[in-house]
Amino acid sequence: GTIDFVASLPISRRRLFLQKALAVASGAVLVAALTAGIAWIATAPWNEGGGDLTVVDLVIATFAMVPFVLLVGALGMLLGAVGPSRAAAAAWTGGFVVIAYLVVAIASITDSIENFRYLSPYYYTDLPGILENGLDGAHQAVLWAMIGVVTLAGLRPFERRELAAERWQWGALFGAGTEPRMDAAPGTTGT
Repeated sequence: GTIDFVASLPISRRRLFLQKALAVASGAVLVAALTAGIAWIATAPWNEGGGDLTVVDLVIATFAMVPFVLLVGALGMLLGAVGPSRAAAAAWTGGFVVIAYLVVAIASITDSIENFRYLSPYYYTDLPGILENGLDGAHQAVLWAMIGVVTLAGLRPFERRELAAERWQWGALFGAGTEPRMDAAPGTTGT
């Protein structure tokens, strides 16, 4: 809720966007590290150790979720840049997560729509079978490409959006949007 204040500071919107993206990435890695450290490594002495599953496998599986979290964060930033409000961006991002999971879940049990699972980024996390099969490098590459595309797609509308507008601003994504006024502070747009 501080975007109006932050945008009035003498920093570019691009820098602000990239700092926010870095904060999301840092938070995702920190949560994965805390989860791996507290849940898996710290409790290792009390694990029964049955089977072939090691603490290293659990740590890798935990960090394997980071790219999907980054993709969701990038989508949230994109929708926040074009959306009428933070609540709308959060709702649509949450809906995306649910749909991404449902597509994979339903497609994996229904032969006639099995190929639809490739449309879901959740499929590329390899999470249902990561402990048995490990990470798939091609799937990870697809996820990182999606992160890059969605992040770059969010940068342009973030730079061009009207801050106070309470409407969807798809034009900022596709080239339209507001042009900064000559008397506006650096990194802001005039309204």
